[in-house]
Amino acid sequence: MRALLFFLITFLGGLAYADYFSSTPRWVESVEIPKRNPSLGAESHYLLYNTQVCIADGELFHQYVYYVPNQSSAAHDSKIEISFNPEYETVAMHELRVLRDGAWIDKAKSCHIQLLQRELGLESHIINGYQTLVALIEDVREGDVVSYSYSIQGQHPAYRGHFFYSHGFGWGCPISRNYLRLIIPEGRSIVAKEFGGGPWLSEKSHNEWIFDIKDIDQIEHEVDVPYWYDLYPFVQFSDFASWQEVGKLFTPFYELSEVGSEVQECAADVTQESRFTEDKILRLVRFVQSEVRYLGLEGGMNAFRPTSPDRVLIQRHGDCKDKVLLLRALLEQIGVQSTPVLVNTTRGKTLDKRLPNAGAFNHVILQIHFGGRDYFVDPSLTYQGGSLKSLFIPPYFYGLPLGGEVLGLIDVPMNKLSHDEISAHSILKMECQKEVEIETTISYSGDEADYVREIIECEGKSSLLERISSYFSQLHGDVVDAQIEVDDRLEKNHLRVKSYLKLNRFEEEDPVPLQPIFLISYLTQNVDVKRHCPLGQPHPKNLHEKVTLQAPIRFERVNKKKSFEHSWGNLDFSMVSHGKDFSVEYQYSSNTDHILPQDLMDFRSHIRSTSKEVLQEMHLPQFDRPMPVIYLPGIGYAFLSVALGIILFTLIHYYKKVKQKKKAWLQKLSLIKKR
Repeated sequence: MRALLFFLITFLGGLAYADYFSSTPRWVESVEIPKRNPSLGAESHYLLYNTQVCIADGELFHQYVYYVPNQSSAAHDSKIEISFNPEYETVAMHELRVLRDGAWIDKAKSCHIQLLQRELGLESHIINGYQTLVALIEDVREGDVVSYSYSIQGQHPAYRGHFFYSHGFGWGCPISRNYLRLIIPEGRSIVAKEFGGGPWLSEKSHNEWIFDIKDIDQIEHEVDVPYWYDLYPFVQFSDFASWQEVGKLFTPFYELSEVGSEVQECAADVTQESRFTEDKILRLVRFVQSEVRYLGLEGGMNAFRPTSPDRVLIQRHGDCKDKVLLLRALLEQIGVQSTPVLVNTTRGKTLDKRLPNAGAFNHVILQIHFGGRDYFVDPSLTYQGGSLKSLFIPPYFYGLPLGGEVLGLIDVPMNKLSHDEISAHSILKMECQKEVEIETTISYSGDEADYVREIIECEGKSSLLERISSYFSQLHGDVVDAQIEVDDRLEKNHLRVKSYLKLNRFEEEDPVPLQPIFLISYLTQNVDVKRHCPLGQPHPKNLHEKVTLQAPIRFERVNKKKSFEHSWGNLDFSMVSHGKDFSVEYQYSSNTDHILPQDLMDFRSHIRSTSKEVLQEMHLPQFDRPMPVIYLPGIGYAFLSVALGIILFTLIHYYKKVKQKKKAWLQKLSLIKKR
């Protein structure tokens, strides 16, 4: 509802035909529209995706031609959306028509056009000034073919005329013809690189490249794909000779000028209680993370140029660029040098394989130089605990430093000292069959502690208790009482959550599941071995879990241990009983963040066999009576009855033997007396 309200209040009004329609640029060549190819299968079908780029004019032309398969899709297919930034781009529509019964119908003058500023990044605290031109086509019917074209001219001034562009050759629906034409100015050096397929280049001359691909099947979207994986094939173009050239383009934006008294006073105030430089650095990092809220006003040059540190301190908000430059200025006040580093939050793992280009980065962090070492910190993160040496840094993989002698990409390693781990111990206490009391202690460290700390801060402890209660209620029954305690040690970045639950069990005779809280999702995941993309896995992930059942019965002594080692991860499992306690314990560490398609069959087999062996549930006998019961784990009631029968038979046989011996002894005694 809030998003809809914002959509409505930012409506900029209806536009006339002449405001946004003009003739097709003269440099654009006409491309034949193919007929629909039913063999491609899917109902939704693009007949033509025509893209032409004039590098000299900084102009990009698009033409889309698609088939409307049914009346349901007509609602979506009759709406056209074109996004652009009015600060440096202009948009012009050229054609809007519908093919029906073999004849083209012009819809340009009858369509309803609106210009909207929706700020789609607002939920992520980013305002970038982009606008959306929306054209609503009248009278679109099942079986129609819609064709529209437009061009966008202009480039962000921060790129200083450099050219880089990516073009996709596959979508989630089939394409009869995907056409790309690149017009290269005389003497301009452009490099192309294909990803996920190829070669696709059809024609090449000194000033024109043409890619003309036909009958492209749809690419099925698959779940749980690694965030860095490129699902759709594409070609990349760039005129940058190296990453060093990209770095030199952005370095001037992060140069520090003389700061004002606000920055000087802030650095002094924040660090006044610290004796050691390392502690001062940490205090300044935490100040920028927690006291300067994240908000990006990224219109125009603000998308690349940070706000001055003095201004950020006054307004107490800024985006990643603003926070980095502020922290850099504060560190300089205590004599510590640092370097901004551009990173990509989603494509960092494959950054070294991409062509150097100015659009490769979407985030910036800081590299702090202190004590002969480099520390990577992200001022945009919040709720971080630990020391400077153990601060968590996300998996950015590669970065481009800005400042000094920029040589190219550098490694941005994850901090091994952050010790990201979850340790959980659940004790299930059963005094009777109807109820179970569960005491769970979960200890988080490293990034895991940061994450839970944020949940508690934003949603409260009650939200955390709800999650724990929901998990156990699905396993055991209805929660009748629930309590929670939180112990947060920020300096060591250890956070402990202790919960107490009392539940009424679903059925008294139901088995008692002894499954791990966190590892269960790994051991029970559904693996589709027919998928074409890698299967993403949480990594790095370190889990130590223990589940203990306490019941008024005596378990047979068990001491079982087994290790499962694989390229995907290592699991140590143990099952131990002692008196009235029965425990299962798991120690898991991941080795990779993905499973390749060719390994999925082996992976599924590994998961299934492992889960069968380590996931335990107890079939308990009745113990709502004072008599002691001997119970053997894993033995069903039928076998138990047989065992008891054997014991009873043995006792009866023993009693008969004793009686016979007693009778013989009495007879012998009577004979002695008679003598």
